Amino acid sequence: MSRALPSLLVALAACGPPTTPASPPTPTPATATAAPAPTPPPAAVPAFVVATDCEPATRAAAKVLAEGGHAADAAIVAVLVAGLAHPSSSGLGGGGLALTFDATTGEPKGYDFRITAPESLEKGSPWTLNAPPEARVGRPGELAGLTALQAHAKRSWARHIEDAIAVAADLKVTPHLSRMLAAHPEMGAAFGLPTGRMVEPGTPLSRPKLVATLRKLADLDAAIPASFAPGAVTEIPLLQAERDGRQVITTSSAGGHVLWESLSLLPAALPTEPVARRHLLAEAFGLAVEDRMRHAGAGGHLPLSKTQLEARRALLDPKRHRPIPAAPHDEGGTTNITIVDADGNAVVWSSSLGHSFGAGVVTEEGIVLNDGLSLFARPAERRRFGDANAPRPGAAPAVSLAPTLVVRDGAVVAALAASGGEHVPTALAQVVLRLDDDDPVAAPRLRTPVAGGLWLEAGEAELAPGLRARGHHVRADLADHTGVVMVTLGAGGRRGFVDPRRGGANAISPPAASAE
Repeated sequence: MSRALPSLLVALAACGPPTTPASPPTPTPATATAAPAPTPPPAAVPAFVVATDCEPATRAAAKVLAEGGHAADAAIVAVLVAGLAHPSSSGLGGGGLALTFDATTGEPKGYDFRITAPESLEKGSPWTLNAPPEARVGRPGELAGLTALQAHAKRSWARHIEDAIAVAADLKVTPHLSRMLAAHPEMGAAFGLPTGRMVEPGTPLSRPKLVATLRKLADLDAAIPASFAPGAVTEIPLLQAERDGRQVITTSSAGGHVLWESLSLLPAALPTEPVARRHLLAEAFGLAVEDRMRHAGAGGHLPLSKTQLEARRALLDPKRHRPIPAAPHDEGGTTNITIVDADGNAVVWSSSLGHSFGAGVVTEEGIVLNDGLSLFARPAERRRFGDANAPRPGAAPAVSLAPTLVVRDGAVVAALAASGGEHVPTALAQVVLRLDDDDPVAAPRLRTPVAGGLWLEAGEAELAPGLRARGHHVRADLADHTGVVMVTLGAGGRRGFVDPRRGGANAISPPAASAE
């Protein structure tokens, strides 16, 4: 990699912030009197920034961008590589949402390629996680999402496939995949890995069946198995909130609505006192989550009107907690990619298998199938919040994915996305509110789970008494594995952030002066 990209800075989150490239070796004194030949100038490397939660995907995207590729080219390759390297949370058997930004026109677009229910699903039937794995598999949408990105790309689809397959020859188990296999040891055998013991990071990872499938997919006109055939991809409406003179743009998904409503409810000036600030955040998040649970369903969720928003804002009590109805709810198995290329074009991609390793089913083509239908509302949710997210034939369940762009003066200043199920939008909101901090991604975050309560990370345990005095039921030992990835562009240069809670990698080129 270093020979191909001499000025590329690649940093792994597990090793801390981006590192400065090593100093060149001290030249050996010349023994001849002749003047040395002039050193040719280094090849120009386009300016770009990438951050993903999958290190091999970051490296693959950086290579495409260093060769002059568009953000869409890099994103397609990164998604394909993530499917190879992170079968617990990514792949052609899943679906999701994406945002693009065209630097020439200043136009953002959102794409919806979520997992959908088969038309054979009985309308209104109850849904539980106790159903057999095959019954939880929805129609995948990832391939359809990639074809939407291809419309923005410079390079051919076949070349993207070639670039992804080239990475497969040297795949290793990443720290994230190692953790997921420890939690799901039965899945190791599906990838030629040992079961019953820890699979260490760095263990060779071979995906021959998936590589063979990708080779066939180089021709999109070829017959594609129904198990991962392209579902529908549609352009999804976008939501926009104003914060600190910036436009925060996200998708009108369930997660996007929580992010939008949270930012819209909060006052322009937040309290600086830590307990008061966290209380107000938790109250805004609780209102937004309650609205998501009551109204966000298969057809999406339109934003509240100005009058409705004012009525919700009036419920924010700076001194007392307002509980919301509790219900069980969980999601997981997500991959996120954020890219801004040398011309300022951006792609934010969030895709999911539903839960880690989806339904736990791997096809003969090497595809990990989703369990996306389990994201429809369960009976307990429907009793408390209604039927907005009830199972419906052909429908997509509500998801917490919320790919997000932050724009100022017609240019992208940040692109971010997160994993972590129901906590995705509130994690993103907290990062957006701290964009001017030195490291807004690593900063402590709180959670307001649908099941009830307020969770603090262990480093903020001293705030628990003050929050309990306001009526919160506080857990102060949260081991948060929500993972935010973000790239920013501003006066301080280009920066890439990966969450120390999950890991990943960023790549910046040329190396930014602000990178430490």
